[in-house]
Amino acid sequence: MITGIVLTGGKSKRMGKEKGLCHFRGQALVAYAIQTLQPLCGEIILSANNKIEEYRNFGHQVVSDVFPDTGPMGGLYSSLLASKSDLNLVISCDTPFVTTSVYEDLLSHQDLWQAIVPLRENGYIEPLTACYHRNCLPIILSQIQTEKYKMTELLEKLNTRYVNINPVISGSTVSLFHNLNTPEDLLSC
Repeated sequence: MITGIVLTGGKSKRMGKEKGLCHFRGQALVAYAIQTLQPLCGEIILSANNKIEEYRNFGHQVVSDVFPDTGPMGGLYSSLLASKSDLNLVISCDTPFVTTSVYEDLLSHQDLWQAIVPLRENGYIEPLTACYHRNCLPIILSQIQTEKYKMTELLEKLNTRYVNINPVISGSTVSLFHNLNTPEDLLSC
């Protein structure tokens, strides 16, 4: 079984309200993330620190950060801890353009990797649209305990496989990995 992890636990400072519950094109951002992962995952975990009851309404397990104020790494750690699967697909709730096929591509490269991460042609990596093996928990814990919360630094410590992914969406001005951070983003995309 594969578990899907939706990271919704951010502070949403630029959005001004709980980002995962903001509506975009008729549904909550978190719903896009769930729909992207659901075809590949036996269970979905929502990583949330606010509006927990509202997130429970989506019908999936909700996990709060074991270590508060540690950013996406804290959400990843807490969700992997709660996961029953070795393989876990992670998505940030603010990336509604990411498709299931991105994860199918990542999964086609699974072998002995602890992390499988998209790499765009400009060298930019996407650590929050990735596959993580549960065996990286001790390394994530070590990063948190030493207050090293950057996902790129974590990937340097893990056995990471980078997969070239073309981010272009035909006929669109936004890329697959475009994230929505402000109320204006919700209206302009």
